[in-house]
Amino acid sequence: MTFPFFRLFALAALLAGPLHAARADDCPPRCPPCPPCPPPCAPAMPAPAASGAPAMPVVPGVPAMPVVPMPIADPSMAGPARTALYDRLGGAKAIEAVTDEFLKVLTSDARIVSNPDVAKRAGAIDLGTLRRHVIDFMSMAAGGNVAYHGRDMRSAHAGLNITEAEWAAGVEDLAKVLDQFKVPAGEKGELLAAAASIKGDVVTGRTLYERLGGLKAIEAVTDDFLGRLTKNEIVMGNVAVAKRLAAANGDALRMHVIFFIAKATGGPVAYTGRDMRSSHTGLGITDAEWNAAAGDLTATLDGLKVPDAEKNELLGAVSSLKADIVQAAPSSSK
Repeated sequence: MTFPFFRLFALAALLAGPLHAARADDCPPRCPPCPPCPPPCAPAMPAPAASGAPAMPVVPGVPAMPVVPMPIADPSMAGPARTALYDRLGGAKAIEAVTDEFLKVLTSDARIVSNPDVAKRAGAIDLGTLRRHVIDFMSMAAGGNVAYHGRDMRSAHAGLNITEAEWAAGVEDLAKVLDQFKVPAGEKGELLAAAASIKGDVVTGRTLYERLGGLKAIEAVTDDFLGRLTKNEIVMGNVAVAKRLAAANGDALRMHVIFFIAKATGGPVAYTGRDMRSSHTGLGITDAEWNAAAGDLTATLDGLKVPDAEKNELLGAVSSLKADIVQAAPSSSK
């Protein structure tokens, strides 16, 4: 039920008394006379302003608000500045040691030097100059007070046609070297991230997947290779391998090999099979069996007239898997 506004006003009038101004003779005799009003308050003085802070304005009859000075940060209370990655890595000596080992690993990596353009450039360049450039560039990228005087990354790598697979191999080599020098995980991650930032200037070539001819070409390689492998007496002489192949779904095995090669060569596919170590565990594959299988793959690539550059690059990529595939032979498998 709505409460009318006029009732609200009437109620207020009853509580407040008559609306006209009260006079002294209106007061009942029993009321004492009102005391005189006190004199007006003196204007409040402004609180002293903090150094550099303006005084608050004074409004007559309103007490001034005290000015509270803002705290000023004490530089001595700040935490220590983060040390540059260059110093945390160990400075010049540490970066020189990492560079020397990295270049040694890099220039012997078949996955990289199988690129004829890289091999040709490596044969013509002065290794001392290359070493100095790599040290200076790495030092500068890590925040060291070092000047890099070489060419920018894009022009320095122009014409090398470096692929995604070759880039990945180089990053893997660098990561292994950092692990070898026991670089802490945090610093290792920072340095690899710095390296990743120049990838767009270094990787300029078509992927091996594209140069091989794409998925159709890799299917042809896989079919020919599996045909040779399953007839190889050295490979099939391993009882565990023969049993595994006999029990495997041929179509599923074929597709796993196709997608693994396609992914490893930089193709736009997803490999959903197991990793190489777990998928070859228990087979007891030996060096001789590995070499026999590598011979079959080489024969396949030659038979399909794959150019030497692409053939060597693919064989280099496969060779990087050897440690996961060749495992000590358990006594029960032979």
